[in-house]
Amino acid sequence: MILFALGGALQTAAKDLQWMYAGRFISGLAVGATSLISPYYIAEISPAKHRARTVGAFQAFLVAGSLLAYWVTYGCDLQYHPTLVNNHPPAGTNTTGTIDPGAPADPVATSHLEFHSAGWRIPMGLQLLPGVLFTILMLGVCESPRWLASKERKEEAIRMLAWLRCVDMNQPEAKDSDSQVGREKEKSEEPQSTVTTLSRNMDAEQRPAALHSPEIAAIHEEYAGIQAQLDETRGASYRELVSQVNLRRLMVSTYVAVFHIWTFHTGILYYAPTVFKNIGFSDTRSALLASGVFGAVKFVSTILALAFTVNRWGRVTGMAVGTGFQGILFFILGAILKSKPPHGGPIQPASIAMMAIIYLYVIVYSFGMGPLPWVYSSEIYPLRIRELGQMWFTALTWACNFATSRVTPILFVKLGWRTWMLFASLNLGGAILCWFICPETKGLSMEELDILFGAISAEQRAADIEKVLHGHADGSRLNAHPEGR
Repeated sequence: MILFALGGALQTAAKDLQWMYAGRFISGLAVGATSLISPYYIAEISPAKHRARTVGAFQAFLVAGSLLAYWVTYGCDLQYHPTLVNNHPPAGTNTTGTIDPGAPADPVATSHLEFHSAGWRIPMGLQLLPGVLFTILMLGVCESPRWLASKERKEEAIRMLAWLRCVDMNQPEAKDSDSQVGREKEKSEEPQSTVTTLSRNMDAEQRPAALHSPEIAAIHEEYAGIQAQLDETRGASYRELVSQVNLRRLMVSTYVAVFHIWTFHTGILYYAPTVFKNIGFSDTRSALLASGVFGAVKFVSTILALAFTVNRWGRVTGMAVGTGFQGILFFILGAILKSKPPHGGPIQPASIAMMAIIYLYVIVYSFGMGPLPWVYSSEIYPLRIRELGQMWFTALTWACNFATSRVTPILFVKLGWRTWMLFASLNLGGAILCWFICPETKGLSMEELDILFGAISAEQRAADIEKVLHGHADGSRLNAHPEGR
């Protein structure tokens, strides 16, 4: 909250670029921390079959923030539009009204545009409100059961799991449910986990009395899976992130972080008014309006994706197929821009067609590359190194964001319509690589992902979970042997 408030205050009160840069840097620290922690916290508390939707909600709120920013900016432009003043411009103002500090006044100009700082200070100041709301709502957020288990707080972890899965631990005859590990297969597309199979095959006398209730059994089984993973990975060092057993995870995570930013969505997002000006919406107000509609289309598409498709499609399938379609749309847009370049004046049919392509593109993005990379990156690392892995993914994502934000305007100036062809090539090439190098994670528990990435065999995983389950019955506990993993 302190970082959000300080960064927003500096930007709102900025007197020069140095203030603005300082405010943006501090706000970036706050945004970086929340974007690091939020996805894997959500992944840790979510059942496997709902994880894509819940982690994808993180992306939906990012989109909602962008939508709000577009329309606030548009509204401020309507209210505080630059006005023409019939006198000589002050020093530092050229004939277009652009501020150029240090430049002499243009002696030829007989009028100048007067700018109202409220037009940009209001959008900057509004970012303080989400920071306050975020801080207040965090007071009611529970601790992650996986984190509690890692700190040897077993009873709290089980109690928190029960609360998250809406299970009353004092009601042994509760109805069956469908939480993450050990859920019945009814109404679920995911296969039964190893834990479920083990529990169903155990004799009644081998199970604690509490486990006679299917719901409570599911909670203990989920905890058993968590504890088995923790025990087998206890004592790891920071070097594990780059160790041989996790190298594949690191390489895949690195690729997804770079790939999903260099599809150039963020370049379009950051420079939407400029993009629409380049395709024929030369008036600032019409470009801002088109940008606002862009944000609205993206928001609605993201909500629909989370509601209906994100759990039906595989993570890799959604990313690869979606990016392939994005590449095709970019090729079409580039071809139209080359053959029908805008020449100023009224908006041409070709410009409307290119605008429609951009809107169609953002729909495709919202169903694929919008939510899925964050879901995927939060799933693939084991608990012991998940924080480091997600830290790496987030840092690399924002580094690539910075790079694209610097490169995109240069590309539009230097390459013109060829910029879209470059975007198209990167999207199509990235889609092919994604299909072949990224393993599918849909429907797998976080413990089963260890098997997928070769960190442990299926037989060893089953043996460890069985030991934990028997440990609940006889009071024993699984002895960890991290060196033998």
